[in-house]
Amino acid sequence: MKYEEIPEAIKQQELQILNSTIALERKRLEISDIEDMAYSNVESELDENGKKIYSNEEKRKKETKLRCLADGDYCKLIDEIKETEIQIKTMTIERDYNRRMFRMLYSLRIEK
Repeated sequence: MKYEEIPEAIKQQELQILNSTIALERKRLEISDIEDMAYSNVESELDENGKKIYSNEEKRKKETKLRCLADGDYCKLIDEIKETEIQIKTMTIERDYNRRMFRMLYSLRIEK
């Protein structure tokens, strides 16, 4: 990559990182919505006598987690989040490399 192209490459990488970070946060919100809905369902379940089936917090949390893990959309989102986090880390490494390269090339130009 030519010296003149590096600033534009860095700018594009920063935009990609930003867009991926926004997408990641949206996915996390979707996960939160699914968890909240599952928790609400667990919390409101009653037995035949009208008593709550999951009476203590620990049991509600465990049942909520089990239901979330049984939800295909939830599992898909979890996988997408992991993949997006890896992509962001990779893009950040590449951007940082380009920044260092630009600084080095800039300092060499100044010395001449």
